[in-house]
Amino acid sequence: MSSLSVVMPYYNNEATLAASLASFAAQSQPPKEIIVVDDGAPVPAAPIVAAYRGSVPVRLISAAHGGQSAATNAGIRAATGELQLLTCADIIAHEDLCATHVQAHLEQGEQQVVVLGFLPYHPDVQMTPFMRWLSMPARQFCFSLIRDTENVPAKYCYSPNISLRSALLRQVDGFDETFVYGYQDTDLGMRLEKLGVRFLYRERAIGHHLHPTTARRFYRRQVMVGEATVKLMRKWPDLGHVDRFATIIGRYRGLLPRLPNLLSDIESLETRLQKLSSPSQRPPKALVELYDFTMVVGMVEGMLNLPQDLRAIFGDLVPLPPAVPVAKSYTTQQVAAASAAATAGVGAAAP
Repeated sequence: MSSLSVVMPYYNNEATLAASLASFAAQSQPPKEIIVVDDGAPVPAAPIVAAYRGSVPVRLISAAHGGQSAATNAGIRAATGELQLLTCADIIAHEDLCATHVQAHLEQGEQQVVVLGFLPYHPDVQMTPFMRWLSMPARQFCFSLIRDTENVPAKYCYSPNISLRSALLRQVDGFDETFVYGYQDTDLGMRLEKLGVRFLYRERAIGHHLHPTTARRFYRRQVMVGEATVKLMRKWPDLGHVDRFATIIGRYRGLLPRLPNLLSDIESLETRLQKLSSPSQRPPKALVELYDFTMVVGMVEGMLNLPQDLRAIFGDLVPLPPAVPVAKSYTTQQVAAASAAATAGVGAAAP
């Protein structure tokens, strides 16, 4: 089994698509094909694909905007390889990415497995204080928390760098398209895990993530993740965590009115810190805490966007806990501490 199709949804990736295609064309073990699915992007993929000159065939599918899950499913249905590597148009593949995925499947024989690869940021990504925070353990990705690389929990199913058999993907009907953004890969992983499929992690299967972002943009992403969290909890009631999320909502919803000032404070602090710290240095502890609870606020905002679903989830906890009064000094002290660390230059690095 060595035939591999690369499935690549495309939306707002015009700055990276050409480099992503080139990286897959330059593999030590090239894939059978690359399938690009244009998800109704404002900047069409067609001219970029037309300019591609690699040796690996590229097929372009154009669709109305339906979200990442629907776009990936279109590629899954069209793929002809025995294996499929699911990725994104902002992933720059290490030259051995495809070979590492294929080898992992060959080693398992006929056993059904999902192979997870590593997703570090691309060396060209400018490591701002926020990007350094995002690279810390348990922020965006949790690879450093994997303890057994041969038996990985489904929650680590990060779809920009996973491979599995085409037949298995089609057996479970790919991604649930009601998850427009966020946790569509976790849901897929949980459905596969329920079938007895095992997950492996191969750190050498590297897909560099060429996706710089800011606290303000990532906050908007967290709102969508919050909505997806509610959908996941409704679909998988055995997940638990109801009391935990009720507490989080009650604690953080009171910060929503202060959000515009909070994000402005973060941006001001980042500007000052950028002038004083080295690219490899973690942000000061106070700024890490500021990032942490601001992004939780974003998730809470998204969860509150689906009140009927929340009522169905929380049951006896409805009405939702009232917002916990948050003293003005709570955020003021955090900003002051982060500001002092920025002014001091290096400050107290995060643990």
